[in-house]
Formats: sequence, structure tokens, C-alpha cells
Amino acid sequence: MIKAGPPHFKQLAKQHRQSNYTFSKFINECIDNVIKKCNTIHIRTVVDDGDADSGGKLLEIWISDNYKNGFDNINETGSHNPFNMGHFNVNHDNDDETSEFGVGLKSGSISVANKLEVITRVPAFNENYYVCADFIRMSNEKEVELSYNPIIKKISDEEYKNEYRHPFEQGSTIKVSNFRDSAYNTTTQEMITFELINSLSKTYYKWLEHCDIYVNDEKVNPPYDYFKDEACIPFIETCYIYILRNNKYKYMYFAGKKYYSGIQKIFEYDTTDKKWKESEFDKMEGYMKNGYKLLYTQYDKDHCIEINTTTVYYSENDKELPNDTVNIYKDNRLYCSEPLVKHNDGYFNHVIHEINFKSKDIGKHIGITYNKEINIKNQNNDLVELIKNMVSMNGKRFSTGNKENLKSIHKHAVEQKLQYYVNEKNKKLLRKKLEKDTKKLEEDDSDEEYMSYKNQSKTNKGKTQLKETPKEQLQEPRKEQLKETSKELLQEPKKEQLQEPPKEQLQEPREEQLKETPKELLKEPPKEKLQEDKKELLQETQKEKLQEPKKEQPQETPKEKLQGPKKEQPQETPKEQLQEPKKEQLQEVMREVEDVDNELINIDPNKCFIIKRMNQCNDNHELMIKIVELIKEYELLRQSV
Repeated sequence: MIKAGPPHFKQLAKQHRQSNYTFSKFINECIDNVIKKCNTIHIRTVVDDGDADSGGKLLEIWISDNYKNGFDNINETGSHNPFNMGHFNVNHDNDDETSEFGVGLKSGSISVANKLEVITRVPAFNENYYVCADFIRMSNEKEVELSYNPIIKKISDEEYKNEYRHPFEQGSTIKVSNFRDSAYNTTTQEMITFELINSLSKTYYKWLEHCDIYVNDEKVNPPYDYFKDEACIPFIETCYIYILRNNKYKYMYFAGKKYYSGIQKIFEYDTTDKKWKESEFDKMEGYMKNGYKLLYTQYDKDHCIEINTTTVYYSENDKELPNDTVNIYKDNRLYCSEPLVKHNDGYFNHVIHEINFKSKDIGKHIGITYNKEINIKNQNNDLVELIKNMVSMNGKRFSTGNKENLKSIHKHAVEQKLQYYVNEKNKKLLRKKLEKDTKKLEEDDSDEEYMSYKNQSKTNKGKTQLKETPKEQLQEPRKEQLKETSKELLQEPKKEQLQEPPKEQLQEPREEQLKETPKELLKEPPKEKLQEDKKELLQETQKEKLQEPKKEQPQETPKEKLQGPKKEQPQETPKEQLQEPKKEQLQEVMREVEDVDNELINIDPNKCFIIKRMNQCNDNHELMIKIVELIKEYELLRQSV
């Protein structure tokens, strides 16, 4: 008879080292089996000094817990021993146990290091044990059977507490050392502490209420949870998936969905069209009466999968948007965190989903691997497709690309008394518009008048400049207003214009520009010229249209009011003169808008206009008029950019 026999440990180790294990996955494998059974876990790392900047090499990592039973099957032989590479335990099929394949700790250790040591206290035998799996020694063992055997021996209480530095009166410590170069880059104690805290915080977030984890004496705290944000809770939409099967293994899928508006609906999944279609609850009950049974139920509920979706549109913690991320949890342990669909726009940036299930059978359907990873995007069975479809349906309801969605979200926020968050969001939108407008002014170098002036400044550099009053250039910084002013001056003056000569334009320079302008250039023009009768003004205007202005009197020639700045002050950039007053006005309007009572207004996030609150505007009519005027002024200034 030909005996195939098992492979040597060396071949098995080679397979594990090519199984996509990462350092963070290895750490998770060390914690998965015990986090539900203990209340404290300590992780310590040892890093050599190395380079001051890049750090050194990771030498050791110690993971200690206070689980009272320790490795309770350590005295068993064969596959029932937890350190056997083919270890089997009846709890591997138990949905309450994280361990599913029985090889996580060994596989993870083999993938990243060459030595695994464990000390554990087993109260059932009143003994302490030490285990050493030296993977280099085991790979060099000639006997195939002996190559799988680690060293297991009993140790004293003194060795348990002191020599192996176990910090608790009970439990176990896992020590991994002699790390492979490909497993971890050079690091520092601070860097690896930060990385481990960040990874553990996300993976075991939902278990941190029951178990404290410390990394180099720093506690692991939960990450920010949008589903507990009071600005996001009112928008949560929950979907419960029900799977039914008859004795002929025919499956039916239903979903009960609760919308944030309070409406509840039942959907049935069409496996042919691969779409959810609205149905009735009685239909699902009818299937159950005809022999169909619910599968994979969890937490004493009839459903087997729970999907939650919300928007972070009004959340104050919006620096890092979720971008339609789907967090997949199995029994509250994170297995996957990524978008299921790639979007080319930013309309789904404020959407976040979470999927939670407990059954290990569902995990197998959606593609969970033995190294605790879910690659749901590459699965295409009915269960995966209906999950993707429901996530897509939920996400579209919160897409900001749909104006009806925004109106509905805004209306619901007001109904849920989230006025503070609405006002803060509106302020952020206005600030972004102001910053965008200001940035546009600062970066706009294509202005023809500015560029021609800049070139003229270089040409006239070092030449004697004519003295002329810069009042005209100080009065109207905007180019459009300059053009309009020049047209008015070149046209036949009307009676109304003759009664009000351009004295106001000559007498209202901005304070900041006056401070920077030489006093000798700011002298008032002779009053005699402003008091001439109407006939003399008409004659002068007609002459100005036909004659070129004299250099000796540039202030009397309207045409030179546009050209004067190019000759007078090349050292001062007219672009800044055109921009600064506008920026100041924008900022002033913004400050005044923010000063008014935010309880009385809602600013539309897309259009920047005022929606009056009818129940309060009667008592605050003057205030509402002021707000409307300020916003109109802001819009006019913004459009003139």
C-alpha cells in the first residue's frame, strides 16, 4: 500500500508565509481567541536603538491576558492540542467563538517570525506550562512527525510570574521574537505604538467596552463613531435581511427597511433581475407557513444580517469624510472596511455603512478567509449581490448630487431640532465660498490691465514720472466700475449730472490706501473748477472728446484717469488695489452675517439665499431685512470677482 503521508513542516511553513498575512493581522490572531473571555490585555514591544531618524528593528512582542482558564487543552494529544497544526475544536463551529479554523495563532506567527513562546496557567490542572515553537529547528527536523512538535513543559509559579514577566495572577502571555525582515520595517517604539493602537482601535472597537487593551501602557480608545453622533443618528436607516429555505434547498430573501422618516417597508429580492422589489410582510409569513424556515438568525432575532446607513453631512467631525465606506463586522469584530462601489464624483463622500452578522456560515458565503479577511467585492453569489444592491439603494438616498435629497435632509434636520448643526454647516459653506473667491482674486494673473501696467512699469523704470493725483485710481478699484465711470465722463452730461459733479468720487478715497499715498498727491482739486457754471463744464467736456490731454494737467482729463495709474505709481500693483477692497467687503459681509442671530435664518447650501422662518420673522422683521441685504451684498460682491 502506498502511503501519501503528511508534508514536512518546512513545506507547510512556506505556504503560510505566502498567505497574505500582515503584521496587524498577526496581532489580531493573537487577540481573537481571548478578547471575549478576558477584561484586560497588555501588549509590549521591544525595539533596538537603530538609527535616530528611521529607528531600529522590532525584536520582541509580548501579548498578555487575564483569561482565567488559559490554554485549557494544552495537555491533550494530537489534533485536540491547541498547538497542533491541524488543531480541531468543537467550538470552531460555534458562532460565539471567533476562532474558526484552529490555525490562526500558529499561521500568523510562522508568517512574521521564527519563534513563538507561550506561558499559561491552567487552573483545571493547577499547573503552569511553557511552550516553545522554534520554527527554524522544526524546519530542520528530519522526521516528518517530529517536525510538527513544539517543546511543551511545566514551569513553577516563580517562573510564571517573574522569568516570563506575566503581569496578571492568571491567564497567558504570548511572546514572538526573531522577526523576519519581510514582516516589519525599521521602526521606533513611538511609531509601532501608534500603529498598533490605530489598528486595534478599528478592529475591536465594539469590544472595547468589555475589554481594555493597552499598548506599551497606552490605552486603546474607540475611534469616532458616526452612528453615535447626535447629528447623524436622526438619519440612520436600518435594513434587516431574512433568509428562508425549504426542504428542497430553495432560498427566498426578504428585507425589512426602516427609513429615517419613520416609514417601514418590506422588500423581496428577485434573484433573476438581481433587484430588490417592494413586497408585503404577509408574503414572507406565507412562505413560512408553507415549510420555509429562517436561517442564520442572530442575537435572538429573526434576521441574519443588519445593515445601517447614515449621512455625516451635518456632523462637526467632517475633516475626514467616510467616502461611502462599508464596515463589515462579524460578531462585532471588524473584517473589512472599504467602499463596495467606486464613485467618480464626490456626491457619496458623506455616506457611511456598516454591516453586522454573527453566523460563520454567512461569513463563508461572503468570502471570509482563514486569515480573517473578507474580499466581498470579488464574490458574486446571490447573498453578496443582494447585500451590494441594498447598500447601493441606501447610499443613493443620501447622495448630495440629488437636490431632492438635500431638501429632504435639510427638512428632517430642522424637524429633529438640529438647528445648531444646520447653522454651523451653512457657515462652513459660506466660508468655503469666501475662501474660494479670495483665492481666485489672489491667483488671477491674467488681468489684461494689470499685465499691461506691469509691462509698462518695467519699461518706465528709472524714468522721471509725472506728478498727478491718484484719487481716481483710489476711488473705484473694480475694473468694471472704472469702465462705467469713463463712459459717463465721455458722454454728454445730463442736468442731473451737472447738478452733482464728480466731487464725491474725488473725495471718497479708502482710508487704507490714503495712508499709503503721499500727502502731496492727495491734495484736493481747486474748488473753482468744481463750482464752474454749467456752460463752462459743457464746453470743457466737448473739448476733452476732441483733444488729447495735456501732461501738465492730468487730473482734468477723464481719459487719463484710466491711464494715470500706469505712469504714476508703477511700484504699487494695481491688481492689489483692485482686489483688496473687494476682499475686505466680502470679509466684512461675512462677519456681519455671522453676527446676526443664527436661530432666525437658514441659508440654502447651494444658492446662498435666505429662507425666512415664518413663525419668527414677524417679531424680527428689521433683522430679517438686514440679513437679506447683507446676503444680497455678498452675492453682488462674489459675482463681481
